[in-house]
Amino acid sequence: MHLKDLKLIFIGFMIIKLCDARKHHLEVRDDRRRYIELTTFGFFKGGTLDVRLENFKIKKDQENELFGLSLDKTLTDAMNPYLDAHQDRCILEELAANQRSGPIVYFVMDLKNLNVKVTCSRDWQTIIFNDRAKLPMYKRQSSYESDFQTPNRKREALPVEYGCNQVPIVIPITVKHSGEFNLYSMSFAMIFSTQAEEGLYNLCFHACPNYNDRDSFNLEFDVDIEENNQGNYLSAGEMPLPALYSMMSILFFLSGLFWIFILRKS
Repeated sequence: MHLKDLKLIFIGFMIIKLCDARKHHLEVRDDRRRYIELTTFGFFKGGTLDVRLENFKIKKDQENELFGLSLDKTLTDAMNPYLDAHQDRCILEELAANQRSGPIVYFVMDLKNLNVKVTCSRDWQTIIFNDRAKLPMYKRQSSYESDFQTPNRKREALPVEYGCNQVPIVIPITVKHSGEFNLYSMSFAMIFSTQAEEGLYNLCFHACPNYNDRDSFNLEFDVDIEENNQGNYLSAGEMPLPALYSMMSILFFLSGLFWIFILRKS
């Protein structure tokens, strides 16, 4: 390989754009687990979480069963005090306000009334929105576009959601009918707006009927999760890795060039 070709390869490495993404699309099929750990992600101040659960499939006569999600903050991904303490009983059957092992929020699905009831522990601070469009950054963009298009029109107040410690939050559920089954969908979003909210968060889906082996049934749903740290889709602990790997690859490349130079000289 000629030195000119090596220079071109080196320039190619320098101009490659790093691709760092954390967007999940999970398809759960015929799953009998009691709980499913969907994702673990570290958020910095300004980070956002967007979750869309779709096509949750159950029979029409099972709409009174207890299902939902939990989002908790932990110090390490090696252990989760909430999951470790609830191997034999469903955490959604307990009051979120009584939890003391760290901030946690429940999203309990009321399939009969087509809504999600959001409750949280007393130390939960993050504001929850029932859709991504209500996040502050998207609302500001929408307001700017509206003002730009109709400058003389009086701006209307946009609805906001509040923390579940302030007022109860209810998120709507949509349903589609498919024979003897119903397909339920819901979504929510949140922004971690202060340094106190920074940390490692675990999102889990809970199927309380599956804690009884005789009454357990197969779970089937799709979930899309987008985790964002102000334009960076890497978890807080992984954000330095692209720069580190790039630097190491450049060093190895330069070492290779130096070794080729030594061989040619000898």
